[in-house]
Amino acid sequence: MTGKWRWLLWVGGLLIALRIILRAFSSPWDWNSDQWLFAELVFCVVAVAAVWGFVWLRGGKEGVRAHWARMQARASVPMNPKLFRRGLMFWILVAIALVFVFQMMQRPPTGSDHRYPTQIHKA
Repeated sequence: MTGKWRWLLWVGGLLIALRIILRAFSSPWDWNSDQWLFAELVFCVVAVAAVWGFVWLRGGKEGVRAHWARMQARASVPMNPKLFRRGLMFWILVAIALVFVFQMMQRPPTGSDHRYPTQIHKA
């Protein structure tokens, strides 16, 4: 999406980031899904800033312009449908795996050998 509606993407992205940040800090830090998303968001921002920082260190303003032009040229090439489907399936499987992991982390352990601290008796 280019042109006059691009600002909607930026506003939507900022609202999503704001929601993640507010929900991450609205409860004690116990690594729930919102806190994991916040950590991932911070990691991504730092990684992108580091990449652009290295591009700037190597080439200055002209290096940044050249890198941006290469990215724009790469984005304008038509996408291979087979690779698109494979990538889509990969990220769907990653999302399903993460949902499974988060659900298992939030569930208390079960089984005959599990005892809560109030059930432990000293002999």
